[in-house]
Amino acid sequence: MPSAPFRADHVGSLLRPPELLKARAEHEAGRLAAATLRAAEVRSQAVLVVVGAILGLICAAIVAWGWTRYGRRLNLGVILKVTALFLGLFLLQLVIYGVHELAESGVIKGTQAFHDATELFGPDGRVGHALSYSLLGAPLLYLLWARRAAAARRASPAA
Repeated sequence: MPSAPFRADHVGSLLRPPELLKARAEHEAGRLAAATLRAAEVRSQAVLVVVGAILGLICAAIVAWGWTRYGRRLNLGVILKVTALFLGLFLLQLVIYGVHELAESGVIKGTQAFHDATELFGPDGRVGHALSYSLLGAPLLYLLWARRAAAARRASPAA
């Protein structure tokens, strides 16, 4: 795998703060104790936790506002059907993947033959890929179908 055209020291998806990088450099040079370095790491993580909490609260407030403002426009029956479709496909994929992994680890007898038979259904097989894509595709297709059906009902003259 080729390396990136840059080098970044990061925690998760966030860059390490310059103060922490300086503290690490001083620790490696022997000018800073391990306990002091650990305190600097905890402080930098605490800042990230507080910022994450604030952003989470802001996003929750936006979602709550949107739900109260526009929630009556949602067809809850369609949302629940789409959720059920997604969860059903997810469960199917989870069972297939679990059986595949159990065969690979030797828990299921006749391991190699069973593993080879389920390889197509595993996460890297063609059927496994199709199931993964269906987790997004099937609910979206159902939403489109439900929207067209609702539009057709509105367009047809009332009896």
